[in-house]
Parts: sequence; C-alpha cells; structure tokens
Amino acid sequence: MEWKIIDAKQETDHRFLNFYVLRYEVDEDGVKKEYPYFIASRRQKEDLAVFGNADKGDAVIVLVVDDCRDDWRILLIDIFRPALNRRVIEFPAGLLGKEDEGSLIKAAIRETIEETGIHIKDPIVICPPSPTSTGLSDETNGVVLARIDESGARALEEFEDISYRFVNFSDIPGLLEDENVYMALSTRLCLLYLSEKRKNAK
Repeated sequence: MEWKIIDAKQETDHRFLNFYVLRYEVDEDGVKKEYPYFIASRRQKEDLAVFGNADKGDAVIVLVVDDCRDDWRILLIDIFRPALNRRVIEFPAGLLGKEDEGSLIKAAIRETIEETGIHIKDPIVICPPSPTSTGLSDETNGVVLARIDESGARALEEFEDISYRFVNFSDIPGLLEDENVYMALSTRLCLLYLSEKRKNAK
C-alpha cells in the first residue's frame, strides 16, 4: 500500500488538545481509496506530524536521581489526573512551552522546579522525542536524566495537585509489585529498566 496525506481538518479549538480528522489517499495495487483517520493532537494544524514534524518534542519526562548516598534515590510525583479521576505515580513531566525554545533540557529544568521546587544539574537527553500513543495521537515525549542539585520553592499552576517523594533504588521492585500503586506506563518501564540495571551492576 501507498499512503498519501491529503488534508487534516481541525474539529475542536481548545488550548492544550484538539481533535483532527485526517484524510489519506491509499493506493493498493493501483486502486485508490480515501481513508479518514481520527487523532488527538496538542499541535496546531501546520505543526502536525503528518506534515513532516514528527521529530518535534511536545513534552518532557524527567528522571531525577539523588546519587549522594549508598542507595541511590529517584524522584517520583503523585499527581491527580482528571482524565482518570484518580492519583497516578509518575516522574516530573510537562509540555514544552515557548520559553523552552524547543529544548527538552530547558523544559526539564523548568518543569522540575515548578512541580517539586527541586533544581537539577547535569541534565542529558536519554530519549529523543518519541511517539507515546501511535494509534491515538501524534504526541511525542522526550526523556531527560539529571541529578538533584538543591531544593527550593514550587510554582504549581492552578488545579495542579502534586506531591513528591524520593524512592530508594532498592525499594523499586516492591513498588512495582504493589497492587495499590497506580503508575503511568512510561514510569513503570523506566523503573523496571533502572531496577534491572542496578541488579546487573552488582
């Protein structure tokens, strides 16, 4: 099959998320048919991934490690997610704003301070902007790894309901097995990776 994007029609007009109907022309063995596909996107029409902007970063996830102890610790947040009507364990994260100038590093520094008051140092991008839910959206998240520098005051937005804590690496397996913990997929996968990495390093 050969796919050709024809157009994208924006159906809603909201600040952070919109609904689009994509129109594709699909050529299968010389037979051309039109195929509509529905997506949610955080972008304006001209910035949609289907028009060649797949590598643009929409949001950043921040792994903050405290390595000043025998047993390293990692920063987790506990946040109320209205879409789920429940609290979720995640890493600090947030959308890239205009002030970030497309930089995952700048967004990671800003978001970590806003959500926890913690200043980070030695940030590095360990995962470039990558799709998060390819059947639903063109949203991309990048991942930044950093070390804790110092703590300060938080700057939460209205209705942001967030608490935070550090978890010892040795406690990660128990946290992952706790049926009472509701955790974001990206957080669970990163914690599994860190847990295995620590285990193999012994």
